[in-house]
Amino acid sequence: MPIDPETKRSLDDLAQGKITAAGEFNLAASPAISTVVTRRGVSTGCVILTQAMSANASNADIVRIVPGKNVFTVHHTASVNPRTHRYVFFTDAG
Repeated sequence: MPIDPETKRSLDDLAQGKITAAGEFNLAASPAISTVVTRRGVSTGCVILTQAMSANASNADIVRIVPGKNVFTVHHTASVNPRTHRYVFFTDAG
């Protein structure tokens, strides 16, 4: 039985040490205090790690992250400055 091409590509990347469950997002500008990020593969059991990326961003910007099905909501501080963060997520296989 052949393996789905996307699954094979993910397995090949994993064997080479590449994590494809990563990306970046911009926090919504003030007065917003939450940002919704759509990402296929995210589930309620995921662990999502973030890192501040842009000059105006800080790891302290993020208050809480709530994962859902193919989406996660980032609750954050308000700011008029654009702030970009990177993320990676891990899914519980159990």
